[in-house]
Amino acid sequence: MRASVAEKLLVVLLARLANPEPDDSPTRLRPSRQIDADDILRGEDGSIGMAVELRRLIAMCRDLFTTSGQSAFLVTQEVKAFIDAMHAILMAQRLDPIALSDEECRVMTELLDQTVSAYRWTYDHQGLSGQVAELHTQHILALLDLVQRYTNFMLNAQQHSGGSIPALAARS
Repeated sequence: MRASVAEKLLVVLLARLANPEPDDSPTRLRPSRQIDADDILRGEDGSIGMAVELRRLIAMCRDLFTTSGQSAFLVTQEVKAFIDAMHAILMAQRLDPIALSDEECRVMTELLDQTVSAYRWTYDHQGLSGQVAELHTQHILALLDLVQRYTNFMLNAQQHSGGSIPALAARS
């Protein structure tokens, strides 16, 4: 079975959300470090750059799904389960920079990363079953709103802390 464009876009977006470094594998650990203005100007701050790219991808996806005129998209059951799991993690958290503690942020980051890693492992070792499920456009748009809130939260955390973005930078 071939993956639909909707599947590909959503999987890439969600994988990037949990694992924003382009050359990172989901299991590789990186030490955290502070970033400074020189890093940003030289383009060495991948976390902020990826947050900006995530925003662009979110906007593009929102536009595509909104203007498609379709009420639902067919995706494989495995992709639907992955999307539902990521949606549940994002829904369960309060994305308020004041209310979300460092520990809650770390747990959320780990849950997102583990979900992406589990999906990737299943895909690499078992492939896709070919069984399809409906993914409603309203569900996709709600997910995109949550992804946008999460990305905004991480950028706000960056601005308030003056350091690297907790979940969009290094893993602890």
